[in-house]
Amino acid sequence: RPQLQQIVCAVPECGESLKELIQALRLAEDQWSHDRHLICVPRLTAETAISDDDAEREAAYNPMLDTVTGLLKYARVPTALQKYMATHRRRGDAVVMLLLDVDDLERYNRQYGREAGDRILKEVGDLLHHFTRESDFLGRFEEDSIVVMLPGTLNEGEEIARRTVTDLRRRIIQHDMTRLRATVSVGIGAFPEHGRTPRDLYKHCLTAV
Repeated sequence: RPQLQQIVCAVPECGESLKELIQALRLAEDQWSHDRHLICVPRLTAETAISDDDAEREAAYNPMLDTVTGLLKYARVPTALQKYMATHRRRGDAVVMLLLDVDDLERYNRQYGREAGDRILKEVGDLLHHFTRESDFLGRFEEDSIVVMLPGTLNEGEEIARRTVTDLRRRIIQHDMTRLRATVSVGIGAFPEHGRTPRDLYKHCLTAV
């Protein structure tokens, strides 16, 4: 017999904005194939993860989210991207992928400590939350990158990239007693112009970066 999939997300446990609730539902749907029971995803934000002394316990409690950025964890991004893109392809939507790579992140980690690099990544994640829509996909990708996927044109993706790059350059990132400035490089790929799968778009973005 077919099983009814039940996913519950509540305010404020899963989030307070529509964007947070939608992201929680997507994460729960991704988890469904592993745990076939009622799922309620608690909210884990970057702020609580960084300020909480017991961050490892929080990460274990919600293993789907990256504790630095509050975005989807890298290990879950490839599968989630495939589902996200497949959904929009069925609808006939154009899809754009952005790959944002923090410039010289390894140098920041080495010179100021890993917490400084984490602070920069969090800042980039916060900017993307601000510039993207509630239905857009955000995820941590590898050590120094964040991936964005959204339904829309190449011009829309370029506008998000431009605003993120410009705002980050203007920001002073405070880390302990040090004032940091950071930049990102952005690669953009569009479906179907630059590829028909997330892997194809990622390769295009990586080449552009």
